[in-house]
Amino acid sequence: MPIPSSRTRWGIISTGYIAGKFAEALQILPEAELYAVANLTFALRTEAANDAYIYGNNGFIHIEEIFAVPERGTLYDKNKQIVEVLEEPVTGNALNYEAEEVMRCLREGLKESPHMPLQRSLEVMRIMDRIREPWGLKYPNDNR
Repeated sequence: MPIPSSRTRWGIISTGYIAGKFAEALQILPEAELYAVANLTFALRTEAANDAYIYGNNGFIHIEEIFAVPERGTLYDKNKQIVEVLEEPVTGNALNYEAEEVMRCLREGLKESPHMPLQRSLEVMRIMDRIREPWGLKYPNDNR
C-alpha cells in the first residue's frame, strides 16, 4: 500500500483539543496532506475517557471505551452523521485471537495463516517504518 502524493504529509499522534484543532488547520493548507490523525486517551487507574477517534477526509471513526479492547465503533461521515455502527464482543483480553489462529493453523498443518500471511506482516511493518521515518521515531530493535 503506497503512501499517496508528494505533498508534505502529516501524521498526528496526540490527544485532546489542541491535536484536533491542529488537524483542522492542516486541512486548509494546499501543500499539506493530512495522512493520519489519532486522538487517543487511555487510563486504567484514573477516571478518564478511554475513547479513540480516527479522522479522515470523509469522516471519522469513534471507538468507544475501552479502545484497547473495543467492542463498539461508530463510523461518521464528514457531516457527523452516523454511517454505520459496528459491534463485536471481545473474547479474552490479550492475544487470544492470534493464539486461536496459530492453533488452528498448527492443527491443519499450515505454516502460515491465510488471514495474515508472512508477506502481509512484512508489508505492514514496512509501511509503519515509512510512516515513522520522517518523524525520526526509532525503537531499540530497529538496528538489529
